[in-house]
Amino acid sequence: MSISTTLLVLKILAYYQSVDAAYEEVKHVAEAHVAEINQGMETYGPAYVKELVDAIVRENKDKNLYMGFQGDEGRSGNFSPWPKLNKKNASKWHEIYFRQNKGEQLLHLYVRQYHYQDGEQLLMGYDLKDVDYIRAAFVRILVENIILSFILSFLLSLLLVWLLNRYLQRVNVSFDHIMLGDLGYRMKVISPIDQFGVLATNFNRMLEWINALVNTAKDSGNALAHDLRTPLSRHRLELVALSQNSQMPSELRQQVVDAIERVDMLVEMFDNILTIAKAESRSATELFERVNLADIVRDIVDFYEPMFEDKKVTIVKTLPDEDISILGDEQLLRQAVMNVIDNAAKYVPYKGTIDIVLSKNNHQVTLVIVDNGPGIPPHMIDKAKDRFFRADESRNTKGVGLGLSLVNAVAMLHRGVLELSNNDPGLKVCLTLNC
Repeated sequence: MSISTTLLVLKILAYYQSVDAAYEEVKHVAEAHVAEINQGMETYGPAYVKELVDAIVRENKDKNLYMGFQGDEGRSGNFSPWPKLNKKNASKWHEIYFRQNKGEQLLHLYVRQYHYQDGEQLLMGYDLKDVDYIRAAFVRILVENIILSFILSFLLSLLLVWLLNRYLQRVNVSFDHIMLGDLGYRMKVISPIDQFGVLATNFNRMLEWINALVNTAKDSGNALAHDLRTPLSRHRLELVALSQNSQMPSELRQQVVDAIERVDMLVEMFDNILTIAKAESRSATELFERVNLADIVRDIVDFYEPMFEDKKVTIVKTLPDEDISILGDEQLLRQAVMNVIDNAAKYVPYKGTIDIVLSKNNHQVTLVIVDNGPGIPPHMIDKAKDRFFRADESRNTKGVGLGLSLVNAVAMLHRGVLELSNNDPGLKVCLTLNC
């Protein structure tokens, strides 16, 4: 745009220089004739000048030149009739519009009137049709240049937008890889000099740093969970063997059984941590296969049926007859659905109600599970997907606070969303997955 503006300014300057040069040329031609006429006036008088003006007009090949002389001897030249001039401007060069005779073309003249001692008048004029042509051509060229500049600017803008969109698409592809857990993905650096190249380089350096930190944290946490799980399992076996001692007092046996339950809770917690780590690492995407989500939901509902019967819970199922197939990890999906239903079964009151709805819309599958239990306080619902979150701050309810965190990790692995909302009373869990 700046180049087009510069060229436009240069053309305007060239136009004014051309017009000024044309006016100066007119003055130069006219003043040369005036000098000749003045010399004739001084030497031979008005009669001679009258004849001289006619001779100049007759012999001059420049049809744009107009001359007129009038005095006591009469009038000569090619002005017919004599133009009426403004007395203020008559003695200096100025522009007038003049028609020689009725029906003839209107002339645009550049004129000046000269006065002599005995009252004679000399009128010099020049037709400005060439200057008018320059002006008209300039206006036309100016409009054409403005239109051309607009078109070029528009095309350059489209090119710039296309280049930006192309680069942003590469950035979005990088984000997609990162969201899928591929922290080893790197943006291609086309040119390390321009700002896009600098951005890609810094982006790749940031990914390397984040990847190192994430791997360190994951490896440490997973190693800790794995290393603790093995001795805990061994201690559980020892406690089970101890509880089977027939000579143990009943009170002590109950304490051992309680200890076994606490160990089971710790083992379950470490299992969940390892499962969440597997989901968050996105390594499971390499093993994705077609899974019938409807069958998974039916199996898990059937598994919890005895618990629902004991609490006299009413189950309202809305499941499609046809298969709902999605691409995913069956083990993780089964664990996620089980956690959601287990969460509802755990908190639904006696003779409560649980609604389970599975539906498919375009390229998305939605599982909605609603209970009428105590729900989650509004100020805590945003934290419900965090690790080790417990709505029961007294920690009297069974669980370690990893259930919904695991479901959220599985949803993100499958490029889905886990949404929680209050049912007043109860909790509404909406799990949306891409097919």
